[in-house]
Amino acid sequence: MPKPPDDWNPYLGRKVSLRYVVPQEEHRHTELVGVLQRVGTDSHGASTIKVMDKRGWSHEVVQANIVAVKIF
Repeated sequence: MPKPPDDWNPYLGRKVSLRYVVPQEEHRHTELVGVLQRVGTDSHGASTIKVMDKRGWSHEVVQANIVAVKIF
């Protein structure tokens, strides 16, 4: 999988597959597949992206935690 892009805005509305790190979890790496909904920042000022999975659940991921991405 290629590295994450610096600018996610051109990919809004596209399907993405992300591999990212979850800092406080025992199994640190996880994967998320869904549609890129939003690019923004969290309450701590970290850059984030929001992805909606096939169940309709939204997941916010800190961009610095993303280690690989595939954009469809």
